[in-house]
Amino acid sequence: RPAEIQHVERAIGVIINTLPVRISYKEGDSFLDILRKLKAQQADAEPHTYLPLSRIQRESERKQQLLDHAFIFENLPDVAAEDVEEELDTKIPQVRFKESFDQTNYHFNVIVAPNTRINFKWNFNAAVVSPDVVAELSSHFERLLEQIPRNSKHPVEQLRLMDTEAAAALIGLNPERTVFEGSKTTIAHYYRQLLNNP
Repeated sequence: RPAEIQHVERAIGVIINTLPVRISYKEGDSFLDILRKLKAQQADAEPHTYLPLSRIQRESERKQQLLDHAFIFENLPDVAAEDVEEELDTKIPQVRFKESFDQTNYHFNVIVAPNTRINFKWNFNAAVVSPDVVAELSSHFERLLEQIPRNSKHPVEQLRLMDTEAAAALIGLNPERTVFEGSKTTIAHYYRQLLNNP
C-alpha cells in the first residue's frame, strides 16, 4: 500500500506485489549492518514498487527463473493460528507439518504472520523439497533467532546454525586437514590432482 496515497489504509481489497530482493553482505558485517543495508535498499526501490513482477522478469536475463522462493510478510492477523496457539505452550517453539493445498508459483515460501506472537510458516512443495530438509532449515532458523538478540552487533559469520555437538559430528566426518599453497586457485589444485592421479 503506497504511503503517499492518502487514506490508503482504508482501501478495501488486496494491494500486493512481489519484489525480487537480493541480500548481500561482506565479511565483518553484523546482523544490524545487514538490516540497515536492506532498509536503505528497500527505500531506494520504493519508487519502483508499482512494477509488476512479470515485467521485472521480462527485463531480467533469468526471466521466469529470477525467483525460486518467496518471503511473505502478512499484515493481517492469522485468525486460524489463534486457535492453535491456545493449545500450545507459547514458550516452546513448535514445528508441525500439515498437508494443505495452496496455489503458488514457488516451491518454497516463508510466511510471517503477526498474532499474539509472530508465527513463521514454511510452505513448500513436498515433491520438490523434502520435509526433512525443511525441518532442518527450521531448526537452523530457530537457532539463529535465539542468537540474534544477544549478538546483533557481532559479525554474522560468528552466528552458528548448529549446536556444538552437531558441529563436532560434522567436523568428525572429515578429520584430515590439508594445507594448500596460497598462490594457487582451487581449480589449479584440481588439475594438479588430475595429473597426479589420471
